[in-house]
Amino acid sequence: MNIKIGGIAGFKAVSETGYCDGPGCGKPYVVFAARYKGDIYHLIFYGDAVVSAEENQILSTFKFLE
Repeated sequence: MNIKIGGIAGFKAVSETGYCDGPGCGKPYVVFAARYKGDIYHLIFYGDAVVSAEENQILSTFKFLE
């Protein structure tokens, strides 16, 4: 899903099963990513596959600094 993070175009991805490696999987998570000045930044919320009101507030105030 395409979104904006700090005014920069990015994407949102949801992993309902978490990261699976070896005998089991981790906790589910939501990741937001954006490319800024040639680097890729990830904001990850672990624990469930839903973005809470508090997490939305964090995202709405996030900005990249010069």
